[in-house]
Amino acid sequence: MEPWNALIDTALLGTSRRPLSPEALPPALRTALAMAPQATAEESFLQAAALLYNYRQCGLLPLRDPEAQLAPANPEELPYIGDAARKLLHAVLETGSAALLHLFLDRCSAAGQIVGPDVIPVLLDAALKDRSLRPPVFACCGARGAWLRSLNPEWKKMGEPVEEEDPWETGSLDQRREWLRNLRATDPAAARTHLQAAWPQENAAARAALLSALAINIGDDDLPWLTGLAGDKSVKVRDEVLALLKLVSGSELVQRYRAVLSRSVQIQVSRGVLGIGGKTTVSLQLTGMEEELYKTGIESLSGTRDTSDEQFVLYQLAASVPPSFWAEQLERPAEEAIALLAKEKATAFLLPAIATAALRFRDADWLRPVLAQDQKSLYSDAWLLLPQPEAEHYSTPRMKGPPGAELLQAALAHSRQEWGLPFATAVLRTLSADPYNYGKPFYSGLLPFLPAAAAPVLQALRQDTARHPYSAGAQQEYLLHLLGLKEQIQQHFNA
Repeated sequence: MEPWNALIDTALLGTSRRPLSPEALPPALRTALAMAPQATAEESFLQAAALLYNYRQCGLLPLRDPEAQLAPANPEELPYIGDAARKLLHAVLETGSAALLHLFLDRCSAAGQIVGPDVIPVLLDAALKDRSLRPPVFACCGARGAWLRSLNPEWKKMGEPVEEEDPWETGSLDQRREWLRNLRATDPAAARTHLQAAWPQENAAARAALLSALAINIGDDDLPWLTGLAGDKSVKVRDEVLALLKLVSGSELVQRYRAVLSRSVQIQVSRGVLGIGGKTTVSLQLTGMEEELYKTGIESLSGTRDTSDEQFVLYQLAASVPPSFWAEQLERPAEEAIALLAKEKATAFLLPAIATAALRFRDADWLRPVLAQDQKSLYSDAWLLLPQPEAEHYSTPRMKGPPGAELLQAALAHSRQEWGLPFATAVLRTLSADPYNYGKPFYSGLLPFLPAAAAPVLQALRQDTARHPYSAGAQQEYLLHLLGLKEQIQQHFNA
């Protein structure tokens, strides 16, 4: 480095103030520089710079410390992947698909194998950028990977346990709310106790934000405290308390809604001639609606011509009570009660409201008959409540046109496993019909949910769209390549 620093000093200060001495150059370059024709100081400097630059480009030997000791890596206990898997891994890395790399590493780890030394640095660099890759990368890199991590400060940090601060005590408002939501999912009572203890120290905005976490696993045990908060000074807190009370079937507010609806819904049975051919219908007439209930979020005026004000209020009430209300009121099980309401236009408008109530009170048994009876409305939120195979079965015939985009977003947000082939086929056809709104990253994100068996479907769509300009051909070709690699990974590690 010293000759190069001397060269830079001369370039900065000038040959007249800091001439470059030949003694500053390595011995081999002094001889070469002496063979050059006589020239001015500037020309000699440029000749020396050219020589030294090319000399540096040829490489430098590292400094040697005879006292330095480097322990070798521990012997590997697991077998390396074979040549076929090694080539497959290189192909996966070339795609840049994190989902595909996850799949390969998960299958490799499950098979009790490790990758070759040549790809360990690449995988460790990938794990630096994507934290979710770290466990499978560490497992598949074996003892040599652990050894290399110990030599690189950046890689070493990935394997060191980090003592994180308690997000409930020191985190941001969003972090504290997320922490409370996670605790609420496993121990609702403990989460409520934590919030109650911190309540006096929080401002109104924080109280409202943290209170929203109680929507997870909310139940009758939360009612005493929530009821006491209904008179809080903060409008934000009162609004949040009101929203939470609407989620608890045993709350006084829901019971008041239920009482009004009970008075407003009646069964009428008409007898036919000689008692034959009787007809059962449901009559609706808003009765006993308390003025105070309009202050709880029930709107009194309809915004559409097709729905009267009275129907609009009844719709809101039906969406706010547990669906089991209808079994008691109509004295029929869910399927029969929904079928009775669906028969007449005067009552069929309530079906979407009952579906909303089923989602609000987590009652899939009442959502299913609504989905079966109401073919006009789109219930994309069914993905929130139904098991994935049922949600796929509902969504598959509805994937065409704008509804398809809404259902696809719901599927991507709530799927936990690969889609079945019928739904995957419907998704690919929807994407093929709308090439402008979906790019390469979106197609790559589909990989965890698309079965390898969908490749022939995609190939057929690829051939069809290739005939049209501005098609999704490039994205389809990319996804087809990813699906092919996915199938090879599955076949290789399943063999």
